[in-house]
Amino acid sequence: MNEYFRFSLKCKQLILGERAKKGTFRPCLPEYASSEGKIIPLPFSTITNALKHYLGFDKKIYAVGYLTNYKRDIFEFAPSDTALNSAKFPLQTEFFSDVEGVFFVKKNSDIQQEKIIAELQSIYLGGMKSKGFGKCDLNFEEAVTPERILIGKLKVRLYEEVLNEFGIHKDMVLLPEWGYLFKPDEKNWTKGKWVKSIFEGSIVGNVPDILVDKLKLEGFKC
Repeated sequence: MNEYFRFSLKCKQLILGERAKKGTFRPCLPEYASSEGKIIPLPFSTITNALKHYLGFDKKIYAVGYLTNYKRDIFEFAPSDTALNSAKFPLQTEFFSDVEGVFFVKKNSDIQQEKIIAELQSIYLGGMKSKGFGKCDLNFEEAVTPERILIGKLKVRLYEEVLNEFGIHKDMVLLPEWGYLFKPDEKNWTKGKWVKSIFEGSIVGNVPDILVDKLKLEGFKC
């Protein structure tokens, strides 16, 4: 069984969401009702790429997590047009404030405990970092070895291509909720592509307990 490093995070203001093309309002990610209460799943792309900025783009990093406490607020801003010396039509974005969360980093040959503790004091997540959003303070809690759950309901978001890294075999994805997450190009992080991913609410079998809410088998139909 794989070992993971568990971290808690705190952030004053955080933007996690995608604005529709030409839209004037950007909502944050939706809530998910888990056994721990309402949470916000951290996409694999968001947390993993943020960690690579600190630990190195060449590192093999696999991380998952979710927000456990937060408030929702609205931030309004008007992008400036320097060529015309004017402000564009105002936009609104939803953001989370007073954020608390947890994430897990898989231990491997690139990620050792001493390096994680020494270097991971803070990271930046989400959008509009230049406006003061996204700085997260981190606290290493413990190294954990998850137990296997016979069947559970996923509470994170993962690229389909990394399921094996978290011990999830494709034939044990019983009732998937599919979506897409952005995957940046390793040579040019301003570019990338959208890749098929599995979202929260998917029912999976024989999976690490840190990724799912355990389900009872009574009444379950595949």
